[in-house]
Amino acid sequence: MKQTMLLKLAPTNEQHQRLLDIMHAFNAAANYVASIAFAEQSANTFDLQKLVYGELRTTYQLPAWRSVLLAKPVTPTSATRASHPSSGQRAPSSTILVS
Repeated sequence: MKQTMLLKLAPTNEQHQRLLDIMHAFNAAANYVASIAFAEQSANTFDLQKLVYGELRTTYQLPAWRSVLLAKPVTPTSATRASHPSSGQRAPSSTILVS
């Protein structure tokens, strides 16, 4: 049987700021990965990871697992934008991080 649990986060001001900083860094990194994918016309996750991994680790200070996984959701979007450029709408600047 599946159960659903409703949780409310009550972070301190410091924790709240840290979560916002992580969210903004992740969004900026996702935009960077998308721009590289578009510029390289690459929809291959492995190739894209090789191109952006170092930059994600140094500039955006993302952990290794986020740097590797960040290319995965971007590549199908880039492939769609490449084949249908007019349909490419950017998502709002909010991302839910699950660790």
